[in-house]
Amino acid sequence: MPKNAGSFLWSNSFSAVLIILFVNNNTLSAQISKADDKPWYETARVFYDWIRIGEDLDRDYARHLVQKTRDLNCNTLAFCVSVYGYALWDSEVSPKYDRIGKMDLIGELAALCKKNDLYFVPWWLGTSMGAGRVLEEHPGWIVHGPPVNGQPGREFNYICYNTPYRDLIYEEVREVLTNYDVDGIYFDQLPGSCYCPSCQEKFKNLYGRSMPVVEDEFVLAFNHGIPASRYPSSLNEFRERSIKGFCAGIRKIIEESQPGTAYVQNWIKNHHARLGVGLVDVVLPEFYQRDDLVALGMKHRITKSYFENGAIWGNVRHSVKHDARHFPVKGTQMLLMDCVANHSAPLMLDLCVMDFDATGKEQLGQTFADIEKFYDLNDGGKEVYYATLLHSLPTYMQDPVEYMKDFEGIYRLLFEAHIPFNLITEKGIQEGDLEKTRVLIVPSAAYLSEKAAEAIKSAVNQGMGLVATHMTGYKEPNGSIREKPILSDVFGYELLDIQTPFTTATLFRHPDLKVSDIDRGYFYYASTRPDHTITAEMSEDAYFSFWGNFAAIKPVADATVIGDIHLPDHARLSAGEYNRRGVFPGPAHWPLAIVRQYGKGKTAYFVPQADEIERRVYAPEYTSMLERTILWAGGPSILETPEIPPPVEIRIFHNLSKKLYTILMINHNTSPLVRGKHEGIGVIRYIVPHKNIEFTFSPGIIPADIRDFDGNSVPFKIMDNKVHINLPELDLYEGIIIKY
Repeated sequence: MPKNAGSFLWSNSFSAVLIILFVNNNTLSAQISKADDKPWYETARVFYDWIRIGEDLDRDYARHLVQKTRDLNCNTLAFCVSVYGYALWDSEVSPKYDRIGKMDLIGELAALCKKNDLYFVPWWLGTSMGAGRVLEEHPGWIVHGPPVNGQPGREFNYICYNTPYRDLIYEEVREVLTNYDVDGIYFDQLPGSCYCPSCQEKFKNLYGRSMPVVEDEFVLAFNHGIPASRYPSSLNEFRERSIKGFCAGIRKIIEESQPGTAYVQNWIKNHHARLGVGLVDVVLPEFYQRDDLVALGMKHRITKSYFENGAIWGNVRHSVKHDARHFPVKGTQMLLMDCVANHSAPLMLDLCVMDFDATGKEQLGQTFADIEKFYDLNDGGKEVYYATLLHSLPTYMQDPVEYMKDFEGIYRLLFEAHIPFNLITEKGIQEGDLEKTRVLIVPSAAYLSEKAAEAIKSAVNQGMGLVATHMTGYKEPNGSIREKPILSDVFGYELLDIQTPFTTATLFRHPDLKVSDIDRGYFYYASTRPDHTITAEMSEDAYFSFWGNFAAIKPVADATVIGDIHLPDHARLSAGEYNRRGVFPGPAHWPLAIVRQYGKGKTAYFVPQADEIERRVYAPEYTSMLERTILWAGGPSILETPEIPPPVEIRIFHNLSKKLYTILMINHNTSPLVRGKHEGIGVIRYIVPHKNIEFTFSPGIIPADIRDFDGNSVPFKIMDNKVHINLPELDLYEGIIIKY
């Protein structure tokens, strides 16, 4: 059934994603493949609500829910099927909610959504809010944390899907799908397994022994962040098996009851999204902003990569809690469009807020209308990117926390430098996805697999650029250091040693002053060499620092050193009471970074443990050096943005069939985000506009005209076959159309 809320019109409503449309069919085509037709849920605009509790409700309420969805220019209504374990439909499986009388609310909504050309997605909730009655009847089904000193662990306000509750859900789903024409079903949260009696019994039946206990495991959402060395493989297998088992059961019921219904699942996120492949149609990972917004897009892209580019719904919470208070409207608008920029269809979590305070309804409706316009323009399009950033699952599994610090550090570097990039997994590399990228960046992937390394070597030999850092390819699966690190023959070096900073325990303490001779946090000095293209414009006299370890290497003859790490000045270090502050740089001693031609490709290797922002925060020179090296390895970028502030996110899309390029620009200049009392979600209090932004885009063709969504002419000029654009203002997001 068609679900179109309107066709594209010129208007002044697109107040903020920069959309640049280039009409051409031969530019960057090597990076883009023809898009397949997308199912409806790939571009859904979802209004997510639940019932007004404590009121007697009738059919007018059902009509009200549908009208709210239409007023916001959404095309999908997601609504709860039960409250506190009481059904909102005429059920023979569960008792009915007593405040809706004889009305079958799910039946009413299914019929009204079909009549109003909306998609309808009923949803289940695994907390006491969704199933409190069941928990009262079966208290042993509650989610348990790890036992402590032989006593049952902490109880969470969730019901475990590994208990007989799973069978109850299955019957409810079967009943709904058998009796109502719905477009999808959604499970908000997935408490897949825990330490409850049911889970412990199932584990013992499967493995013939008691379930091992990991005392610091956070069982909710299977999101513990514990290294593989401390997490038993049998427990990991059991957790994953429980999640896949639940999803497989739901998929079976769909195929038996109403084939074609979309299955949307919450809480399968990051690398766990791979568990839903082949079982789930849509993953909703449920990420929220904390201190800033960059990590939101990163997590959505990681999830999509491990979901093998399947559909993602982005969760934007408009309600502060579950009542009449909402977040500032502009922040919600911007986050909705940020979902789109990061391949996530936007879902606005309202939870009755607009029933009590509809402030900003028109602005939110306009943003959803803008999103629809983008989807119409980009229908059949693909993202265009210059660089690809590897997320190494083997490395993540060994040390999740430390690895993600390094990964996020390089993600932020690319983001802030406006280098168009995408993510890839080791599986994606092995399947040949590297052919779409100009340069691959590998941040400290210590446990890089040999199969992925061979695929990388082949791509570099054919002309792809490669930039890697610190411990990439250094460790065997058992954790020992390789004598010859993977990819060392590509970069051209021999490993000598891993240098680690001094600790305060090794430092001299002055007997009179009673202090160590230098402060805590030993760091190293480095500098660049001016005799290479990368560093020619950087000062050779300026020292910069980084905190952490580094690899001491010996380059091969045809590898070029472009920077050095310096020995400490030991004369100053031993100056007793006169040195209580610093390390002081001595002579250059180890290579900081080396570059080399390998086959048709350019390679670069940086030895410091300096990917994490906190390790290079004092050294903008090092960040600049990394940026310059990436552009050297990949060749000229299609985007030049010296006037665009780092907090602005830029994403480029191409529609080959419509001959359009689309650039989205999202303004993340929101600092500081503030977390409310007892709330982990950062609040976007304001967004600072930018004025008179100039940038250059190089599609290789000359535009005939450039206009904004109002139809107004946008100033531009052509120089050296590049389009130089002057954007008068960037507010939340902005849009421009360029015709050729």
